[in-house]
Amino acid sequence: MLVSVVGTLITDNLTDNFGVPLEVTTVAFALALAVIFAGWYGVERTLSIHSIRTIRREAFYWAAILFTFALGARGR
Repeated sequence: MLVSVVGTLITDNLTDNFGVPLEVTTVAFALALAVIFAGWYGVERTLSIHSIRTIRREAFYWAAILFTFALGARGR
């Protein structure tokens, strides 16, 4: 649950407190998510959530979740 709150707060703070347009955060977090998936696959040769058995795979997983929530957040 904490990851979802942090991901949402990142976007909210960027848009509400720093005036970053929602379109910019959407593109930035979509690119970040693509980089995470590419790195995850490049290093692990899988994106399967059923084979997360190492700390490194878990770190990729949680980074993807964090940026997914940041991407899905809507500014006010």
